[in-house]
Amino acid sequence: MDTTNAHSTLSKIIVVEIVLLIIGGVFVTNMHPYWMQVSVLLLGWLLLATLVIWFIGCKSRT
Repeated sequence: MDTTNAHSTLSKIIVVEIVLLIIGGVFVTNMHPYWMQVSVLLLGWLLLATLVIWFIGCKSRT
C-alpha cells in the first residue's frame, strides 16, 4: 500500500469511527447495559489512537 492510499484509508477510518461514536453516544449511553457504555468508551479510545497515528504518519510527512 502506497502512502497516498494509506492516508486516504486512515481518513476514512477516522470518519467511520466518529460516526459510530456519535451514534453510540446518542443511542447507547443512557438506555442500555453497562457493557454497551464501556464499548462506546473503548471506541473513543480507539478513535484517539487512530487520530494520533494519523497525525504522526500523515501530517508530519506533508
